[in-house]
Parts: sequence; structure tokens; C-alpha cells
Amino acid sequence: MGCDDAWDTWMDASSPDIARVEASEADRAAFQQDDMEAGLDDMELLEKYRRQQWEANSRWQLNVFAQGQLGSWEGVCTPYAAEVSPSGGVEMLPQPSAPCSSHAAVEKNNAVECSETGHDARLALNMQLTPSSFDREKGCMTVGTAYTMSRRLDAEAAGGLLIEVGLREKAQRVRCKFLYLPDDESRGSGPAQMLRLEKLAVVRENVVGTAAPAASPPGGGLYDPPPGDRTNYFSLYCEDGLTLVFPTTCATDAAGFISVDWTAGAMRYQADRKFHQLDGSLASLELTEISAADAETYLPDFNTGQ
Repeated sequence: MGCDDAWDTWMDASSPDIARVEASEADRAAFQQDDMEAGLDDMELLEKYRRQQWEANSRWQLNVFAQGQLGSWEGVCTPYAAEVSPSGGVEMLPQPSAPCSSHAAVEKNNAVECSETGHDARLALNMQLTPSSFDREKGCMTVGTAYTMSRRLDAEAAGGLLIEVGLREKAQRVRCKFLYLPDDESRGSGPAQMLRLEKLAVVRENVVGTAAPAASPPGGGLYDPPPGDRTNYFSLYCEDGLTLVFPTTCATDAAGFISVDWTAGAMRYQADRKFHQLDGSLASLELTEISAADAETYLPDFNTGQ
């Protein structure tokens, strides 16, 4: 028993109603057909599929990072020291600025080699990035021209942590570094230690061979403040349209965020590195992009303050 011929529709091969498969996809088998070995149950299939998708995402993130950050950069690094004031609060004291440079290039193994000079060695992220580097547990992620990465410090500062958040706009870039060390009173007290901000650095760069941008007023707060408890958080308003919001002290098992808001020319960006625990891992990297003019008019409905 078959179908009535009246249901058949014959079309010329040149008909616009026929969509041709791309040559690059023609030989690729469907996931369910050839990619899976026999004998796997549904949960094993799902786990393998998730792993393949994550590996593909990691390769894509490395490519996005390379497209946005490769090249030679030069600029100025301005460090800030975190000091406890007589009242018990925290003050961020600017230190003398110094010239700095950085470079990122693709190596023969398709890894991205990152290096930098010109500031405190503890703040340097000289590292090789591969697809496996872009993992939430390792604290590395990129979205558009924003990225974040982290490095757990060696035995000299056991339990210490360096976090970097970067944003690029055309030939300009800003990189913000946060150095956390174990609080002396909690060092060795158990898995949930307190970390305190030891030092912060703002690196303003431009592509080598391009002119540095003209100075602009300080930042005026976050465009879209993340929700949550902001006890022990500090807002730092820096020159050139930059606002940083970050914890000055935080338990290693506490959730939180580090935000960088930057107005660069006609654009305004906000990058939020969110974490479930302050151990170098991250929950997400979220990027907001809006024209600087529109940011003054179109505010998020859930904006709760600066």
C-alpha cells in the first residue's frame, strides 16, 4: 500500500524552493549515526554529546579571544594599594604609573602565547592559552571583545589569586587586575578562608603604532549593577570613563562578582565576572554593550543604583 501520486510534487533541480546542503556539511554524519559507539545508554549519550559541545565551544572561545586580543600593545599601568583606614574601612591608594607592554601571538600548535612586562610580577599573566584553557573551573572565558582569566598563585602566596578582566574598543584596550591574598588571621584556618584585596592595577593600552586616546572624565558608576549583597564591596571611579566594582574581602566559599564599566569613544561596555566561590573559577562572564549616548536614556528596568 503506497501514497497517492497526487501527493507528489516534482521540481526542477534549479528551483529556488530547493535548499542545497553546504559542501562542508555534506559528508558530516548526524550525531546519532556514526559518532557514538554501540552500547551507550541515553545518559551516556547525553554526557558525551555535552562534552563534544563544550569542546567545540572551547575551540570557538579561543578563536574569539585571538580575533580580539592578538598583537602588540603598549600603554600605562596604574597600580592601587588596598589600605585599611583608621575608621576600619578600605581605601584604594593610587601608586605611581609606569609604562607597560603586552603581546599575544598564535604559536605553531595553534595555542595563543600571552606575555607582558612593566609592572609587579605578581600581576603578570604570562601564559599559553589552548582550547582547554577556556573552562569555568579554570576561570577563563571570552564574550565578544571582553575576556576574563585567573591564576592561582604559587606556594609563595599559598591560596592567593589573580583575576583579570579586559575590554577592547577598536585600537584601545583596558585590563583590570585584582590580586587577592589570604587574610593573615584566616590563613590555614580551613577550606573557607577569607581573601583580601592586596593590590589592583588598571592597564590602559593601545595597539602599537596607533595614537593613545585623549584623556576623558572618570567613570560614573555601573550601567547595569548586578543584584546581590554588596557588603565589603568597593566602587573605584577612574579616569577615562572607567568604573570598577569589586569585593575588598570575600570568603572563598562565597558568591559574588567583579564588574568593569568602560566608556570608550561612542561606546559603553560593562563586563561582569560572576563567581559561585572566590577560588579562581567563574559562574559566567556577561557583557553589556550600548552606545554612550543611549546609555544616558535607556536604563535597565532593574537598575538599582551605582
